[in-house]
Amino acid sequence: MMSVGTGYTLMYKASQKSEKVINRRALAKIGIAIACVACILMMLFIFLSSQWGFVWYIEIQKMQIPPACYFNLTEEDFDRYPVLREMLNEMEEKNKTSVHRELNWKEGEEIYKYMCRRIDQETGGGCGGIFFMYKGCCYRVRFAAT
Repeated sequence: MMSVGTGYTLMYKASQKSEKVINRRALAKIGIAIACVACILMMLFIFLSSQWGFVWYIEIQKMQIPPACYFNLTEEDFDRYPVLREMLNEMEEKNKTSVHRELNWKEGEEIYKYMCRRIDQETGGGCGGIFFMYKGCCYRVRFAAT
């Protein structure tokens, strides 16, 4: 036969075991919640940085001596990327040898990829830069992304 003290001791031990199980479940739920929040924050960072968090800088510089390889910039290129026309017009109007612009991430990346593709297609690559001819003048284009 059990004494009253022994019954309380057994009940106390059983309640401790159930508290440990409850604590483990609570910790598991908290861990899952933290992991979910971390994943959501990481996805937001990736999405926002690719949309508006970072920018491209473009510089067009007039060259004195044309390089060995270049491509011809066309009116179609200007229709596709009007910022190029604006930059070249600014160079002509203000008699500058170079101009700079800040572009949003999407537009900058698109122009960069397009110009790389053009120079590689028309020259076979290996030029050491992006050069184009327009109205008898040669220009160098430089890009930087931040």
